[in-house]
Amino acid sequence: MKDDARRFFALAMDAAKMDDVPEVISALQQGLALDPAQPFFWAWLGKQYNEREQYAAACDAFARAISLDPNQALAYTGCGEAMAAIGKVREAEAAYRTSVELGPAAYRFVLLGNVQESLGMRTEAEASFRQALRLDPRDEEAMFNLALLLKASKPQEAERLLRNAIEIDPDYSVALAELGFHLGRRGTDGEAEVLIRRSIELDPSLPWPRIYLANLLRAQGNYKAAASELEIASELAPDIGLTHRWLGDCYSDLDDLAQAEFHFRRAVAVDPDDPECAFSLGEFLLERGQKHEAMQWLDRAAKCGNSMAERVGELLLESGLDYLMSE
Repeated sequence: MKDDARRFFALAMDAAKMDDVPEVISALQQGLALDPAQPFFWAWLGKQYNEREQYAAACDAFARAISLDPNQALAYTGCGEAMAAIGKVREAEAAYRTSVELGPAAYRFVLLGNVQESLGMRTEAEASFRQALRLDPRDEEAMFNLALLLKASKPQEAERLLRNAIEIDPDYSVALAELGFHLGRRGTDGEAEVLIRRSIELDPSLPWPRIYLANLLRAQGNYKAAASELEIASELAPDIGLTHRWLGDCYSDLDDLAQAEFHFRRAVAVDPDDPECAFSLGEFLLERGQKHEAMQWLDRAAKCGNSMAERVGELLLESGLDYLMSE
C-alpha cells in the first residue's frame, strides 16, 4: 500500500471512531485516488454511501471492490443492501446469496431471508433464518423474523421464538408487540395488553403496536379508547388501509356515522386492492340504504376470491337482496 494512501485510510479510521461519515467518505476517496487497488477500502466506501442513501455511488464502489477481489463477501453484502433499497430485490437476493457462500454469517443469512420473504420465497426464507440461528443461536432478529414467517403455520413455535427474543432483549419493542398480538388472538388478553403497552412505551413512534392495542380495546367494548389509538396510528402512518377500516368500525360502534364513512372511504383510497376495505365500505353503505354504490364495492371485493365472494353472498342474503352481483 502506498504511504500517502495509507495516511488517508488512517484518517478514515479515525473519522469512523467519531461517526463522522462525510469525513470518512472524503478520506477514503482521497486514499483510493492515490491507491485504487484496495478492495477492502472500496467496500468500506460503498458501505458509507449506503449509510447516506447514495445507492448508485454505493453500487459503483462495491463493483470496484468485487472487480479487485471476487471473494469480497463484505462487498456483496453491501451491494445487496443497496439493491434492496432501490427496489431491485431479485438482484439483492443474488448478491446476498453470494455473500453467504463467501462468508457465512448470521446477519447475512438474516438479510438473505428478508429479501427471500419479500419475493414470496417462504421456504427459502425459513431455511435462511434457521441457518442464521444455527450460526448464532442468540440472534434475536433471526428469531423475530422467523416467528413472523411461522405465526400462521406454526403458532406455537412462533410464540416460543418471540419469547426467546424478548428474553435476550427485554426492550425489543416490535417483538413485544407481535407477541402481544399473537396472545390477544389466542384469547390471553391480560398478558397481551401488558406486552403491547410496554412496546408503545418503548417506541411511541411505531403505528402497529397501537393498531394491535386498538384491536384489544375494541374487543373489550372500549370503542372510544380504541379509536384514540387508531387516530394516533393513522397520524404516524397515514397510508395503512387497515387503520382506517378499523377506525370506520369504531366510529360505527360509537354511532358517529360521518366519521365512520370518512374512514371507510379513506381505507379504499389508500389500499384499493384490499378486498376487506372494499367489503367494509360496501357493507356500511348497504346498511345506510345506498344500495347502488354498495354493490359496486361489494362486487369489487367478491372478485378477489371465493372466500370473499361467499361473504358477500351471505351479506346480500341477510339484507334480503334478490339480485346478483355484476359479472
